[in-house]
This record gives sequence, structure tokens and C-alpha cells, in this order.
Amino acid sequence: MTADLRGTELMKPFQWLEEHPPTQGHSRQIFLLTDGEISNVNEVLDLCRSMSTSTRIFSFGLSLSPSRSLVKSLARATNGRFVFIPPNTTSVDVYVGEQLRKVLQPGITNVEIKWNLATPVMSVPIKTPPVYVNDRLIVYAMINDTSIAFDHQTNVELYVGQYRLGGVQVDRIPSVSNDGTIARLASKALILELQHSKVPSSTEKKYYWIEASSISRTKLTGHDGTRCSKDMVIAVARLCKVYHERDIPLNPSGVYNYQLDHLEEILLKKHVVYNEIIIDIDWKKEYQLPHRIKSLIRKSSSPRKTNILVTGCTGFLGPLLISEIVSKTDNSVMIYCLIRANDIEHAQRRLKQDLQKCERFSSIDWTRIRCIVGDVSKENLGLTQNFYNELTQQIGLIYHNASVVNLQVPYKALKESNVFGTLNCLEFAVKSNARFVYTSSTASLPALIDFKEDLNGWVTLTSNDMNLKDGYGQSKVVVEQLLYTASNLGADIVVIRPCTISADTRTGFSNLYDFINLLLRAEVEMGCMVENADLQLHSIPVDYCSKAIVALAMHSDSEGHCFNFYGNGLSISSLHNALVQQLPGVIKKKIEQNNWKQYVLKNLPENSPAWRMREQIASMIFISGHFQQQKSGVQIEMTKEFLEKKCALNWFEVTEKDLIKSIEYMINVGFLSCQPS
Repeated sequence: MTADLRGTELMKPFQWLEEHPPTQGHSRQIFLLTDGEISNVNEVLDLCRSMSTSTRIFSFGLSLSPSRSLVKSLARATNGRFVFIPPNTTSVDVYVGEQLRKVLQPGITNVEIKWNLATPVMSVPIKTPPVYVNDRLIVYAMINDTSIAFDHQTNVELYVGQYRLGGVQVDRIPSVSNDGTIARLASKALILELQHSKVPSSTEKKYYWIEASSISRTKLTGHDGTRCSKDMVIAVARLCKVYHERDIPLNPSGVYNYQLDHLEEILLKKHVVYNEIIIDIDWKKEYQLPHRIKSLIRKSSSPRKTNILVTGCTGFLGPLLISEIVSKTDNSVMIYCLIRANDIEHAQRRLKQDLQKCERFSSIDWTRIRCIVGDVSKENLGLTQNFYNELTQQIGLIYHNASVVNLQVPYKALKESNVFGTLNCLEFAVKSNARFVYTSSTASLPALIDFKEDLNGWVTLTSNDMNLKDGYGQSKVVVEQLLYTASNLGADIVVIRPCTISADTRTGFSNLYDFINLLLRAEVEMGCMVENADLQLHSIPVDYCSKAIVALAMHSDSEGHCFNFYGNGLSISSLHNALVQQLPGVIKKKIEQNNWKQYVLKNLPENSPAWRMREQIASMIFISGHFQQQKSGVQIEMTKEFLEKKCALNWFEVTEKDLIKSIEYMINVGFLSCQPS
């Protein structure tokens, strides 16, 4: 084996594995150890999914900062398992032992399902994956003849080759069989299997395009809950495959989100332009607060409970927010951290690792921290009913910081996590009679600079304003409208709208995968930047942001207000100067703005972490035409005055010194260097 030590490369070894499948009737187990990340994640996952019927991957995440999503996705895509081993751990054998026990479980391959119905049946998945001890196998039956009843006489049998493993007589029909839930789950399973199956030939692709186009003359509504046929589901999956083959990101959710007459326009332009696509979403309907929550809202004069619940505790802002809450509250206050994890130990590891990254670990009084495993997008926040009820009797303040930040997917793909997740947290808040502090974004504000806010900072967007936004911005707007209604009914709501959150002014701790930092990485890897760049950057330091959120959350007069955080403008040239000072010689040439796009598309390495944002980086406009700072439409006067006069917290200013610290941090962790790893 050879290695150039430039980074993590998984495609070639997986391609070799694909070309050398295991012996017929056997399955293969792969141990994968990684401490890095890759740029071609989707391609690697597609390849792994295509081998999932014969191969399982057991992945190990090593060091402080492995790509958690990569480690998890590789295992989940192949029905394997994943584990993260903390740095300097003395019990590596325990983690390895856990994985080995799972690998050595006996399994059965080539399982076939026989549905004894009086009509042809297609099983989903079409090709059944290996089945292992203590694992669950879900198989759906799809039929085109809707007159066939799935009655009590239905028999299902399992075979391996000619050998009958067993059978079962259906003795009851679940009540969910008639509400579309099972149909949607089956459709999703089929879409995923087809989307990640082998790439069809050019002849087949042409056929798929014709078939999908003919079916797509009408609006597909299956994603919204109505029944969709097997042919329609297959067409959507094949349509996505055609787009992927042309390097255009398109997911089934995107197909369902747009009127299909506009998909051909996307195909021709090779990217999604939101203001050129009709978004046929009824925004007024999206703004309607569910009756179940409305009926719970009530004013209370009783003292607020003291304990605190925090969502979105891990990542970039979350750990600093936890640290600030600990420092600004009494020692008797318990802080419950809701974290998506396998178990409590895993949740604790995640939080501790992120606190170590931002150098706040030593400041935490762990006797006051309670990590709980949950998920805001699930009913009861993913908690048991008893624990959920118990928690409502203890919590008086909720910081809802959890959100999926993805600027490339449509609103409907984010709705479950960002909208339904917030509604679940709001429902918990009103049941607890707790204050609800929501971390929104300036992405929720209109694009025009002359929009109006009311006296408390709330703003209403027109449908046209909404259709001009990306899916992430739309999800933030919808949530704010729901909270506005709840606030008017008497719920204690505080909304925080930060702009881009930048590095910690104390340590330089930065979000490595923020767009601007990926841009810097791309410039370093290409050794090139645009000359005379004067683009204005506006950000808020993550440490100040966490201080301000806690200060506003704890002040009684902040109820019913929206607070905007929008930083002073610094030219991107200041960031470039700091980069050149810290890495002399790494930028070998400067080019004109009109040459930038082609240069990026031609020279950005495919193994770069910035590769997934290549189109956005190539489309960057660095030169505004004049250096004077343009007037911003984001109104900060009310926020600034509130913080300074009522919270005794001075307004912030991002300086060139802060930029230098951020650059130094990214160099020290190996993200920026003459030879990025």
C-alpha cells in the first residue's frame, strides 16, 4: 500500500472492495478507522450502499475531530455500527470489543420473502440485506391492484434458496395501514434503494428521463401525504439519478417541493435558483400554530422554576452557551442538555469533547449538568412519557438552539427538524410554563434594506419575500411566525437573530465548516485569491453571542422581543492580509474577479473539504465596486440599547486582531497550512 499523507481517501479502497465481492452466500465485515474527513462524501456513501447487501462497515472515529457524520453514515448505510474513541483514552480494547461482538454475530444472507397474495407483489427492499442476530428486518409489499385486500388470511414465508425458514399467518391488521403512513415509509425505502443502486447505462438513463418526464406532467404530492403509485416513486428515484449523473444535487424532497415543470429548467442551468422557481407552498397555512399548543398557553403569576433545558448543546455555539449559562446561574440550578446520542455515556462524551475543543471544559461544574438522550423532532422530544412529564415540573427556562443549517436543501426537507422540532420544544415550554428562548438567524429577515419591524422587533414577510429565500431561511421565518402567534397568546418568548457567528475572541476557536472558512481553505489549496477584494463581512463572535443570549434570556423585560445581532463590516481584504501574514508564500498569485469562477472550477482539488461548496465558492463576488460600507437593513438599535442599558453588556466590535486569532487557530489545528491535511 502507498499513501501520500495529504488526506483521507476512501473511494479507491471501496472501489476495490466493490470489484472483489465476497463469495456467494457469504457476507463481509469491514473495520474502518478514520480521524479525518473526505470531500466526496455522497459518492462514497452511494458506493457503500450499493454493497450493503453483502458488506457491513464497522467504523471507528478517532482523535478530537473526526467527521462524525461520515463515521455514522458509513455504518448506517451498510447496516453496520459506529463508535467514537476519545483522544488519550486508556480503554480502547473496550470499544474494539463492543464492535467485535457485533461483527461475530451469526447472520443469514439471500433471504427471500414470499407474499401469498392473489396478485403480483414487489418487495421493498428489492434485494434483501443480510439478517443478523438481534437485528430487525423491515420489508414492505407493494402492489398496483388496490382492490386486493390485505386480509387476515394473508401468509408470509421466508426462504433461503429452496429452504423454507418459516412462515407466519397474519392475525391482525395495524390501524396505521389506512392512513398512508406505511405507504410513505415503503416509498421512502424504495427511493433510497433505487437512488443508491448501480448507475444505469446511458440508454437506460434516457429511458428513465422519458418515463419520469411523462409521469411528472402533474404535481407529485406523495411527499405531502397523499397516495403515490409505485411507478411514481420509481420515476422520482430515477429522475434524481439522472440529475446526479450531471453533477446536479437533487433529492426526492426537492422533486416534491417544486412544480415539476421547472425541473427541466434546473437541469439546463445546473443549479437551483429559488427566485426562478414557483414555490407552491401555502405560507399562511404554514404559519398556523397547532390547536394543541394554542390550548395550552396560559399566563401564570407563579414563580418561574429555576432549572434549565438546552437543545443544540454540541457543535459550535452550543458548548459556549452551556459554559455561559453555568457561569451566570446559581449553583442550585440544574442544566439539562438534550443531545442526540446512543445512550447517556455517548451524550456526555459528545458534550465533553466539544467543550474541550473550545477550551471551556475546565470551567464546567459537572454536578450541575444532566445529559439526556433525546431528539427535538420526535414526540415528547424522544423522551419517555414519565420522564417528559417529570421534566415539565422542573424546567423554567428553555434555550432552543438546535437546528439543521443547510443552505442547499428545500424547506420541506428541513421542516421536520427546524419547524416541527421547534413546535415540540414550544409545546414542552408551555406545558412547563417556562420561558422559551429561540436562536433564529438574520436569514429570517427580508432581503430588502427598507423592511419594517414592529416596536418589539417582529417582522412579517410577504409570499414573494418567502419565495426568494432558500429553504433554511424559509424554515426560520415560519418558526418566527409561529412564535409570534404564541407570544400574542401569552407565551413567554424571546427570539435571538444572530448573523454569521465567527471565532472566539479569546482562543480563536472557529467553525471550520463555516462558508468563509471553507473559502479560505480553497484559496490556500489553490494558492490563489482575487485581487482588490473589498467584500464586507458581518459577523458576531461566538463568545459574545453566547453572553448576549444568556443576558437577554435572564432579563424579565425581554419577553416578547426579537433581538438582531449584526456585526460591523470588515473587508475580506483584512482576512486575506491576516492569512498571508500567517502563511507567507502560500498565496502564489492574485487574479481578476472575472477569472475567478473558471479558476476555481478548474483548480480546486476534489479531495478538498471545500469541494462540496465549489459552485458557491466559484460564484463569489469579492468586489463591491466601492469600498464605502453599504447601509444594512438589519436594525440593531433596539438590541444594542437593551444590552447596554438593561443588561450592562457593551456592544461588540469585530477587529482585525480577532481575524488573526481565527487564522492562527485554523493553522494550529491543521485546517489551514501550506499542505492542508
